[in-house]
Amino acid sequence: MTEEITDLVATNDNETALALSADLKALATGNMSDEVFDQIAGSGGYFARLSLQTSTSRLCKQGKIPANHFALITTASKFEDLGKSVDVLVLCARAKAVNMNADEFKVVYDTKSDDFKKLMAESEIKDSGCTYGPEFLVYIPAAKSYALLHCNNASTRRAEVAEALRGLILMGATLGSVYVETTKHEWYTLAVNPCSTISDAPAISDVKENMQKFIDEQKGDEKSETNEGAVETRER
Repeated sequence: MTEEITDLVATNDNETALALSADLKALATGNMSDEVFDQIAGSGGYFARLSLQTSTSRLCKQGKIPANHFALITTASKFEDLGKSVDVLVLCARAKAVNMNADEFKVVYDTKSDDFKKLMAESEIKDSGCTYGPEFLVYIPAAKSYALLHCNNASTRRAEVAEALRGLILMGATLGSVYVETTKHEWYTLAVNPCSTISDAPAISDVKENMQKFIDEQKGDEKSETNEGAVETRER
């Protein structure tokens, strides 16, 4: 045998790992690139979630991401750090209320329903686990991913954020953060600005398919989602 194709490598944990040659790695992964694998083994058909991570966010507290960076969250344990700002295509919007403390993750879309009104009222109670607000479907060219952006707190429901996003539907936006200070509190929240330099937009057919999926999800109102990536956090 003229070429060694495997080596046994001792790891720091004193375990044994198999180091494969480049050729064998290609055979082992077959037709599944990282992108393809993420598509078929990711979040089970749910959209990822785009979220500004502030100092009170779980990922920041765990030291996994710097404060005021955007995270593209696909599951409870998987996310991508997108940095301090991110360009997106704003595609469409819907109303959404969430109860995060239920046995299963409960989502309500019908603003006229008693459940939606109840969640709105309970969201005003500290640590209730309930949130509501406009939710936007966006496309993130840098990550080649669609994601949900939920304006689910008082700061993001204000006109400078939610109304700005609504006004940019079917257009580009640059998302960042802005410092807010009152006599009693101070915090960072989402900032929205128009963006005219969006590149690498997806095909129109792909956009239509995902917009329809976003719209169709509302038909399953008052549903329970089991996708861990859908778990949200409530900021100020």
